Amino acid sequence: MEKQSRIYVAGHRGMAGSAILGKLQDEGYENIIVRPHSGLDLENLEATISFFESEQPEYVFFAAGLVGGIEYKREYPLDMLNKNLRMIMNILEASWRCQVKGFLNIGSILLYPKGNSEGFAEEEIGKTDLEGIDAPYTLAKLAGEKLCEYYRMQYGFPAITVIPCNFFGEHAPIGSKKAGVIPALIERFDAAKERNDREVVVWGSGNACREFLYSQDLADACIYVMKNAKEEFVFNVGSGTEISIHDAAMTVKDVVGYQGNVVFDSGKPEGRMHMRLNSQRLNDLGWHVKTSFEVAVKNTYLWWKSGRQV
Repeated sequence: MEKQSRIYVAGHRGMAGSAILGKLQDEGYENIIVRPHSGLDLENLEATISFFESEQPEYVFFAAGLVGGIEYKREYPLDMLNKNLRMIMNILEASWRCQVKGFLNIGSILLYPKGNSEGFAEEEIGKTDLEGIDAPYTLAKLAGEKLCEYYRMQYGFPAITVIPCNFFGEHAPIGSKKAGVIPALIERFDAAKERNDREVVVWGSGNACREFLYSQDLADACIYVMKNAKEEFVFNVGSGTEISIHDAAMTVKDVVGYQGNVVFDSGKPEGRMHMRLNSQRLNDLGWHVKTSFEVAVKNTYLWWKSGRQV
């Protein structure tokens, strides 16, 4: 990518998209294209193609999507599948028709099967569990990765997929049903602190482990891959370290400054016991994680509190 390249960031108001947009601006890219959902419905193929024909982007970062926590996924399974699938299909078709030079799709760790504490390598994509609460979102993300592969195979289209571990950061949907693990914990501990609650209940035993990544590091990795990928087209993006939900909750508790007790409810769902990636392929390309988990939690919390006070 050149500094004058026309770059479209889809989903620029979300966690990943806003981080990519900010990183590109910091690096001096001047022709960045963004549109809010109200200005461009990526579920509409005609509107998407018309937008691409008008704006002529040269590079596309696809960070748009419908995401959510456990409650949201349970309540809206059809939306999770339909909306995510339509968006990736339409934006890939429009990008190919308009001869985009580079396309980067953000996938999901749910493309991998359950139970590997050693970390999944890219060759294991698709050996996933298509049952349970995550199935609709997983199906859409798997289709997106395969669509990128097939556009490469059939047309030679330069589509790349990056698969991040569980990421969080600024612009996380804190306080909504769409919040993931860390944003949900931040909101819960902060509310308990303000109410002087004696305890906070965390779903699950606390033994499940997750690999967490700061959204700013994900953005940095996406831009790095777009610039440097030549032979490989799928890259895991992880921190390299698993953290138990127990330890993650305790870190959030300390960052927020909550003084009460933490109770883990093993009767509540907690998902897979392990979700870790093998990011050696990306490390070999020259990229490494930069931000610690504690710093990422602090930055996310400070961003949220600052926003609430505006």
